[in-house]
Amino acid sequence: MKVEEGALVRLEYQVFDATGDLFESSADGGPVETIVGSGELPLGIDNALAGLEVGAKLDLTLSGEDAFGEVDPDRIETVPRAEFPEADNFTVGESVELQFEGEEGESEEEIPEDPITALIIDINPEAVILDFNHPLAGQSVRMCVTVLACEAGEVSTEAPASVDSND
Repeated sequence: MKVEEGALVRLEYQVFDATGDLFESSADGGPVETIVGSGELPLGIDNALAGLEVGAKLDLTLSGEDAFGEVDPDRIETVPRAEFPEADNFTVGESVELQFEGEEGESEEEIPEDPITALIIDINPEAVILDFNHPLAGQSVRMCVTVLACEAGEVSTEAPASVDSND
């Protein structure tokens, strides 16, 4: 079967940053399963998979836009230092995982279940500035992908897994 939109695919992958360093690999957690066209894969990979068969290998260099998106200034947030007491234990340039708690009036659907990773870009006496963009946002990346399996399916917004483990 050829890969088409809506197909459930199992992939091995490697993602290299703009300097050529390995950023992430399925060797760490095993192959990933996702539905083509669901938005779980970077756009450039989603598009390149169309028409491929099981066993096909891709080795692509993708622009920031086609990989993990451009840097979105709206995803950079300033948190008052009083709301981030553990800031004394962190350093600028470090990634942190944050678990959000609901605020009054928020429904459970509005609160992320999984921790969200952010990069600390500044710590000062008044605030901590956090970047919630994907760590490779705005960068050209190299992605090597092997199609291990492909099954017909429907496009779904709830794919079983994602190549982007930081969102």
